Amino acid sequence: TRLMYSQYRALREQSTAFEDLAVYAGDWGESALGGGTRPELVQVGPTTASLMPVLGVTPTLGRWFLPEEEGAGAGDRAMVTVMSHEIWVRRFAADGDILGASVTLNGLPYTVVGVLPPGFRLQWLSASITGADDPGPRDFWVPVGSPEWGEAPGSTMWEAVGRLAEGVTLDQARAETGQILRETWPSREPDAIVLPRLAEEVRGLGSPILLLFGATGLLLLIACGNVAALSLGEMHGRAQEVATRAAIGAGWPRIIRQLITESLVLGVLGSALGALFAVVGTKLLVAMAPPIPRIDQVQVDSGVLLFAAGLGTFSGVLFGLAPALSSVRAAVGSILRAGGRTGSRRQAGSGRWVLTGEVALTVVLLIASGLLARSLNHLFGVDPGFNPRNLATVEVGLPDARYGWNLKGAAAGFVDQVLREMEAIPGVEAVSAANLLPFPDSPAEWGSRANREDSTYLMPELYNVAPGYLDFMDIPLLEGRGFFPSDDGDAPPVAVVSRSLARALWGDRSPLGREMFYPLGGVTVVGVVGDTRQASLQNEPPLTFYVPFAQHSRTRVTFAARTRGEPQEVLPSMREALWRVDGELAVTASGSLEGAIESSASEERYRTLLMTTFALLATALAAVGIGGVTARQVSLRTRELGIRKALGAEDAALLGGVIRSASLTGALGVGLGLAGAYLLRPVLAAFLFG
Repeated sequence: TRLMYSQYRALREQSTAFEDLAVYAGDWGESALGGGTRPELVQVGPTTASLMPVLGVTPTLGRWFLPEEEGAGAGDRAMVTVMSHEIWVRRFAADGDILGASVTLNGLPYTVVGVLPPGFRLQWLSASITGADDPGPRDFWVPVGSPEWGEAPGSTMWEAVGRLAEGVTLDQARAETGQILRETWPSREPDAIVLPRLAEEVRGLGSPILLLFGATGLLLLIACGNVAALSLGEMHGRAQEVATRAAIGAGWPRIIRQLITESLVLGVLGSALGALFAVVGTKLLVAMAPPIPRIDQVQVDSGVLLFAAGLGTFSGVLFGLAPALSSVRAAVGSILRAGGRTGSRRQAGSGRWVLTGEVALTVVLLIASGLLARSLNHLFGVDPGFNPRNLATVEVGLPDARYGWNLKGAAAGFVDQVLREMEAIPGVEAVSAANLLPFPDSPAEWGSRANREDSTYLMPELYNVAPGYLDFMDIPLLEGRGFFPSDDGDAPPVAVVSRSLARALWGDRSPLGREMFYPLGGVTVVGVVGDTRQASLQNEPPLTFYVPFAQHSRTRVTFAARTRGEPQEVLPSMREALWRVDGELAVTASGSLEGAIESSASEERYRTLLMTTFALLATALAAVGIGGVTARQVSLRTRELGIRKALGAEDAALLGGVIRSASLTGALGVGLGLAGAYLLRPVLAAFLFG
């Protein structure tokens, strides 16, 4: 999956397990598309010329990149791009003469040489229709090595994809890949994982889907139990009718056909109503869903709908007919002599057992939904290590042509100007900036060590921050100091490390004044701060270090403002302040940090919502079943209850007897449900936090 570019080159040259390999930037690709009133933010995919041949994809219009177009320099005629079909239609009105035209990305001209097929995505991690981020599609593809899209030495930002050679197994590919990577970087165990494309696409989602599938199955069982229990109750009242019809000449095949027809009608009507609910419910579920593979393509498919309707109809017929057949098996004479009482009593007992099972399954769902809700509440109670309250954020990408590393101080100067503009916004208490805030992403990892002679690297995450950032974020300072404005490009390089990184590199010794080395050189540690969580509240805080933005500027900046009121209120002013300094930049993202933290648990929230919905539906079905069967039993006992009342029984005693019978069914079901949930602890534990 993730590789350094040098590792990709080694694999492509030495591997025999793959027909061919390609890489593309996994999380690096925002750009400003010029030509409009405001620059439009687009997703750009730096990649190798081998990508589309590996995937077997041919552009709809024009061609894909040539190998010699990789590494084109600024102003080179070979600076080319291939655009997606979607942006070709939306932005360029499907212009058939687009080939050879020039588009401006981050201020640089690129020649369009091709248009990809409709719907092409390299990854299918799709956005829901609520507008969540969608990292799958790219608007433009450019050859690796183009300006701003270089090889990024030392960075494991490259996603690799390869097609296995004929006869090669996945295990053989894994073994060969591990061996080549160990030879490429012997000081570190390879962390790249060779996965089938499908496994990479749906990673982490198999278990939640199975959980929801299981909940759906339990709900179907409860519904089937209702049908069976209510059918039993119905047949209590009709047993004598059926026996009488048989006694006067109706054959059993005729009676059974009638019962099948009745069950079939109910099954078809129920399935039709369910299909209507499916159309509406699916749209609602998709609208609330977090980004998961192909969620924006989820719809009510005719084949699936027919399967579900068929299953519903079959279940209705099966569970409605079985009790009916049980009722008519008894001999005609015995039913007539008993007046329906013996059979009714026996069948009522069967109905109670069915309802007991319903209640047990409902209790399992209620316990599961309750645990998921508690787990989610516990997750949001985790301390991220900083204060996200009332933080408005605006993220922007800086073009290399104007803010690259070779233009010393340009990016830092831009950040200072924007911060001064944002300080003047009404409602803003304080401002700061970093290359990236902790949520929703994690910054790049950089191989670091305590001295140049170390053969083992750690891979801490690096934040490039403005002076005062640590105080602004309320990240506790444990030792030393933070950054001052004097820590600029002319001052000695300094760093602040997290507590966990300090312990990993120097143990119990103080790190203050010690030197740490990472790919851009050595830095002196001047402070130690608390650990902070990145991207997820579930994971332990990663190793982290901070360096001043003025000493190591980046081409991605997030500005943050702590506000007196709602963060959303100042976002338009923050964007305008940014554009007053540079009107050609496209805003990558904007929002509140609290919202980003909540979004990080969107899958857990969605799972809890669905499970709670299933549990409430199951409770309603169980209540309907108990109510319906109890009502039928009371109806069948009308004569008995009337006689008992005539003999002096109090109303309260008669009512108490009915309630005791129903309560016993419920209590037994609750007990069985508790036992079932206890046995399912290992399954449930996999979905819980804390």
